[in-house]
Amino acid sequence: MVMGIAGSECPTLVDGGIYMSIKCNPSAQNPAVSVAMLSGRMDTLTSEQIGAELIAALTACSAGLLVDMAAVPYISSAGLRVFISLGKAAAATGKKVALFNVPPAIFKLFKLAALDQTLNLSETEADALAAIA
Repeated sequence: MVMGIAGSECPTLVDGGIYMSIKCNPSAQNPAVSVAMLSGRMDTLTSEQIGAELIAALTACSAGLLVDMAAVPYISSAGLRVFISLGKAAAATGKKVALFNVPPAIFKLFKLAALDQTLNLSETEADALAAIA
């Protein structure tokens, strides 16, 4: 699946149905930053593929990656590992990652896992963009 192309959508299929999808577009405010919109449950069935797609999106952009979490109702420990890996990849490449629209229950998990120390967690896309600028 190809990432970093405006409007590309990469569904992860489980049992013949779409279980989780990711769609990437350049930010309207800063084309050097990509915005990844996640939709669906992040668990052991989807995390490996979604993690690879997020790393590809980070690699394809020149400045950083924003991740819209509004349509993610659930995240397992496998999903947390995706964001740990994404944070490490960003640090290794000198790019930044910010998450926004994080549902309250998932925000609490990120705080418990101390991911708020390595990733920017913002309320809105504008706040996330400002955080990585």
